Amino acid sequence: MKIPQILHTPIKSGLILFAGILFLAGCSKGSNNNPNPGNNQNPAPLITSISPTHAPGAAKDTITGTGFDANNSSVLINGQKATLVSATSTQLIITIPSLAGTGKVTVNSGSNTLTGPLFTYDTVWNASLFADNLDDPRHLALDSSGNIYVTYSNTVAKIAPGGTLTNLLSTGFIKPMGVAADAAGNIFVADDDIYHSAFKIYKYTAPSVRDSFSSCSDFIWSLTMDHPGNLYAITFYNQMLTDVIKFSPRGTATPLASHIGSNSFSTDVTIDAASTMYLTISDMAAASHQQSLYTIGPSGAVGRFAVSGTAVVSDIAWSNGYLYFSSVVDSAVYRANAVGGVSVIAKGLVNPGGMVVDKKGMVYVANFYTGSSSQGKITKYSFQ
Repeated sequence: MKIPQILHTPIKSGLILFAGILFLAGCSKGSNNNPNPGNNQNPAPLITSISPTHAPGAAKDTITGTGFDANNSSVLINGQKATLVSATSTQLIITIPSLAGTGKVTVNSGSNTLTGPLFTYDTVWNASLFADNLDDPRHLALDSSGNIYVTYSNTVAKIAPGGTLTNLLSTGFIKPMGVAADAAGNIFVADDDIYHSAFKIYKYTAPSVRDSFSSCSDFIWSLTMDHPGNLYAITFYNQMLTDVIKFSPRGTATPLASHIGSNSFSTDVTIDAASTMYLTISDMAAASHQQSLYTIGPSGAVGRFAVSGTAVVSDIAWSNGYLYFSSVVDSAVYRANAVGGVSVIAKGLVNPGGMVVDKKGMVYVANFYTGSSSQGKITKYSFQ
């Protein structure tokens, strides 16, 4: 029997349509292995946060982010390698390295190097007795071998890095004040004979070899030495005006700055690697003899250096980009960065005075009077 054309056409079309659906379904199933490749890729490596943002050495810190290689990651704090405690793709836990300092967090993860936020290292200072039984220790100097020289009473003593004290020069002085050491190991001592108005600087090439290096017409309070070997003396006279005199290695004197401050005198001076000097000026007219920090450039230009948090500065030392200073009024020792931000090294001190900082950043502070004339001492502050 012949199928009418009206029925044949829909059946044929339906079969074709059904076959096409099967074909498309088969193609769709075969291509569904990765319909959107981007959804299944690992996220881009990224540091999103660190916690805490500041801590001392040996503390734990957590770095959070994405795409970390749990099997091949390392962390640097300010360029110092941290100990990796644990690692996942989103979290790294580390131990802060000792003496790391403040700086950026860097994560090396697989082939990627990631830079994170700033980490602030919290320095912890530990005090230890370095030398004691000193009669009124005032000024300190440090030589290139790490020996410390101190003037006290009518004596100049040398203290080795281990703390052994040797009285080098105990004769021929009226009142030894400022002391400095050059790169060759020569020692310069200012001696003030106020009874005869004789203010001299002596140079010692050996403990028993003394040369008269130069003299001044006014009271010499402190000395400092720059890297080329020029010596600087801080002087003042009855009118309470402070002068700075520069001496060449041969002893030739050149006035560098004159009449700094009014009715005032300087208690200490230090110099940085760029030959910029920092000196304290005590205002005798102000309450508590308020002291301020001045700067003097290599050409003699006078400026001011402001520090936050304290207005009274007694003695100072410069080392590795930091200015260290003591305050008799605050009974404290501080450290200031290049922009004047201040952190505390120690508080509760009795009459902190002269100070030096060695190559390792250890701070030595003289306590010039602690109850009796023989109880002066030098305290060492080490950090971690």
